[in-house]
Amino acid sequence: MPIPTAALVLSLLRPVWGRDVEAGPAEPIPPWSVARFKISGGPLGSVITKWVRDGDPDHPGARAHPSQLTTEAVALDFLAGLDVRAPRLIAADRGILIMEDFPAHRPLDRLIRERGYTEQTRTGLLEAARLLADRHARTAGRSAAFYRALADRRPVDQAHERRRFLARGWELTSGYAAGIGCPPGDRAVAEAADVFNVLDRPGPFLALSNGDSATNNVLVGSPTDVIIDYEFAGYRHCLSDLTDFYLPGPRWVTVVDAVESGFEDVYRSTLAPAIPAVTDDDRFGRDLAAAGLTHAFGRLGNFPKIDNRAAGDRSRLERLITIESAAALAESRSTFPALADWCRDLGRTLRRRWPETDVRTDDLLRFLPRG
Repeated sequence: MPIPTAALVLSLLRPVWGRDVEAGPAEPIPPWSVARFKISGGPLGSVITKWVRDGDPDHPGARAHPSQLTTEAVALDFLAGLDVRAPRLIAADRGILIMEDFPAHRPLDRLIRERGYTEQTRTGLLEAARLLADRHARTAGRSAAFYRALADRRPVDQAHERRRFLARGWELTSGYAAGIGCPPGDRAVAEAADVFNVLDRPGPFLALSNGDSATNNVLVGSPTDVIIDYEFAGYRHCLSDLTDFYLPGPRWVTVVDAVESGFEDVYRSTLAPAIPAVTDDDRFGRDLAAAGLTHAFGRLGNFPKIDNRAAGDRSRLERLITIESAAALAESRSTFPALADWCRDLGRTLRRRWPETDVRTDDLLRFLPRG
């Protein structure tokens, strides 16, 4: 469907806020498929809308199914009941959501692009750690309530939700690696199965994930920051939400050291009262490394597309640094040694295959944008 009209937005707002509410024209917020509407006569001066879409050339199939908006609506109501800082859902119907707007806030990734890694952006990262930990703490042990609410709106498969971001990454990446002369050995294959089992059986670390906690979904502003975008919300291993802060994601070639920045300490100390297992260095390190390796395999799962891009395209360097960073994370936690070695071998293979990526990564700008 196209961007909603003011008339459609009003048809959903007026039953909630009264007939005196008026809405201005849509104000698209690029590059995201969301729009802001200025509001008069209501308790908020503006609202955000999201809608079912298709035909996005950069993200085929993205938000193309109403179930994604259903999931977000249920998640926002669920979080509101637990007093978790998230957008307030105002109305939902006809393939669109209307939510609380944060017009004075800015995405953390935009702040980093504009100002670099400064004390202000570091503060934003630390607040993201606190918000993630707070959400994980408040939602841990409540999966049954969440899935009961979701099951009233759409079919639910809890195992599928737990494994949503585990699927096929290892299978694809290991297959592509074998095709370019870097097959994983038997020990690496066995450890990959262990990685899957760690994330599929999170134990005390089962908590609500929004499915995309990257810096573009952290809004920075007063009185407090907020994490948005719950289309893929579900109960998963909560450390999977941290990977974009340890390894490059889709928007950065490099990140900063999560230990040096204080991100890890803030996250663990905030979560510890609710999930004491986070204080166990061995357990935390193993599970975090498993999440990081899975993240890297997922990022390399479209290797043929990246391989066919022109030399110098930063997506190649981003994939290379991601796989090497996953190895470094596992090495730093003394876990999954065979997989870490194989990731290092794959990194060397990629440097030979993509000569322009054979650079000293220590010399690169922290938070080097991908595009």
